[in-house]
Amino acid sequence: MLTVDSLTVRKGEIDILLDVSFRVNPGETVCILGRNGAGKTTLLRAIVGAELTSAGQSVIQGCDMHQPERQKVLSDIGAAIYPNSFYAYLSAFENLRLTQRYYGVTRFSVNEILHLFELHEVGKRPANQLSAGMKQRLLLALAFINKPMLLLLDEPFNAVDRDNTRFILRLLAELQREYQTTVILTSHSLPDVEAFYSRILLLKAGQLVADRTKDEVRASGISLTELYDDYA
Repeated sequence: MLTVDSLTVRKGEIDILLDVSFRVNPGETVCILGRNGAGKTTLLRAIVGAELTSAGQSVIQGCDMHQPERQKVLSDIGAAIYPNSFYAYLSAFENLRLTQRYYGVTRFSVNEILHLFELHEVGKRPANQLSAGMKQRLLLALAFINKPMLLLLDEPFNAVDRDNTRFILRLLAELQREYQTTVILTSHSLPDVEAFYSRILLLKAGQLVADRTKDEVRASGISLTELYDDYA
């Protein structure tokens, strides 16, 4: 599915990511943890080829994401990496229609994705008038409209109330079961990660310092919070 090999991102004299390597198998839920500035968002961007790298590779389904061949797999990747990456003055429906036109034809219709993310009642409302939770649902709907095999999410629970967080967690789990979607997400919300992850990657100052499956974390006898405190 995904192979990240010695990925390095350097800005001036500073290494934002340094020699990061890991593999992600189909159907995994990988949570990238780390303190502010650890390089989590940069890693997501580098994975999909949206960040200029200094060294290394990100390969998805055999395609190097920093080469022109990346176009072959972009339609199978959904990403919600930027906050409010939609047109604020357009409605939820209109934002989804624009994304659909980008793909040409999507595997979900606009109405289907509105209902799936329970946005149909606010579908005609301008995006900038939606609550924080509904805006987050819209970001996820935009990322999922083409039933991606790989979904990358940056802080999907950030500034979202508990009801919307529970909804998002439940829906992501359902989508993963039904469509075998591979999910890679960043988060600071350890309790929410605990309920969802199958594997943890922990970054510190741009370096990968821990890579553990849920079973390995449990077998170690320490909590996810303790692991985070020990390594981050």
